[in-house]
Amino acid sequence: MTSIIRPRLFITFQMSSQFIRSLKRVFDLDYQDIPACLSHEQILSRIRANPPNAILFPATAKIDKEVISAAGDKLKMLAAFSVGYNHIDLKECKKRGIPIGYTPGVLTDTTADSAITLLLATSRRIAEAMRTVRNGEWGTSSDMMWMCGKPLINSTIGIVGLGRIGLAIARRLQPFSIQRILYSGTREKYFDSDNDKK
Repeated sequence: MTSIIRPRLFITFQMSSQFIRSLKRVFDLDYQDIPACLSHEQILSRIRANPPNAILFPATAKIDKEVISAAGDKLKMLAAFSVGYNHIDLKECKKRGIPIGYTPGVLTDTTADSAITLLLATSRRIAEAMRTVRNGEWGTSSDMMWMCGKPLINSTIGIVGLGRIGLAIARRLQPFSIQRILYSGTREKYFDSDNDKK
């Protein structure tokens, strides 16, 4: 009776037990079981001890020529748990024919939501207002405009870098009746599905 050899997956950071259980059904796993990412030296040491067929890693892990070479011919795929891939030696991967998976766009909505949250909190002085309530100082000012903040309506908003996240922020700003959105770049961009210029 022959046994099927499962591909070996090396995970350089801690993942939830739910993901680990799911991955164990398909892979022979070597994974990080403490809440910290492995250092470059630790990654190299683990790979040299038992070369994987695939490596799953976050944006903080540098997957350079040294790491790729340590895995040797057994390495068939890299999977970045990140939006970008600037921490991966693309030239070396291309030379060896190693495909790279990554997660572009996975944080676009979350980041845009956070940016809008921070914009509203800042313009309406939410942190200051909460602090005055906690300190028992709410309602002690005779200034009629105390803690009113600045409305977003008719504002001019600047966005540096109008890529996926910048566009998602611009779209979220539309219901606030922003007067103008300024952005960096040389090409004209459209902020809504109807291609109405803002």
